[in-house]
Amino acid sequence: MQRVRHRRDVGQTPVQAWRSAVTRVISHSDCPSADLIVDAVYEGGQTKDAGSDAISKVMPGSGNQGGFRAAGTGDDKKFVVLYTSGEDRDWPDHLDLNTGQFVYFGDNKTPGHELHETRRGGNRILRRVFDLLHAEANQRALIPPFFIFKKCPTPSSARSIQFKPRRRAGQDARIPYRSR
Repeated sequence: MQRVRHRRDVGQTPVQAWRSAVTRVISHSDCPSADLIVDAVYEGGQTKDAGSDAISKVMPGSGNQGGFRAAGTGDDKKFVVLYTSGEDRDWPDHLDLNTGQFVYFGDNKTPGHELHETRRGGNRILRRVFDLLHAEANQRALIPPFFIFKKCPTPSSARSIQFKPRRRAGQDARIPYRSR
């Protein structure tokens, strides 16, 4: 898996580092070999199909559709990607940059369905993580890292995304599990 960089590249002035951190754009062709850089934009392809998805290029094994994109099979995932368009006014996902808390409304937005029975199984993943948060320390080690990406269209692609910072689930014991 790629490493996450939080500091400026060697050889850059502070002003250059600030500009690159604010406007860093990784081309679609460079996505498969790119590091994860907080707030960087990873461009999608130019076609309008799932093959233009940038997340599956940056995070191999995550898939190319849906809000929950888990790598691995069974209950214990290697990692989980949460994708938000940030456009749903009825279910407004929100990342608090001060606390690292991400309010994510998940993939069950249809009334009358059991909370954990969804096509992608995202809410079952959250239930598993919640259970692990309250288990013994050796079980908490099974909590997969979560990576947040937000839709961030560029002139080159409507499927571009921005990588957002987030602490590992369980790092803050105040992270609640909320059902709607």
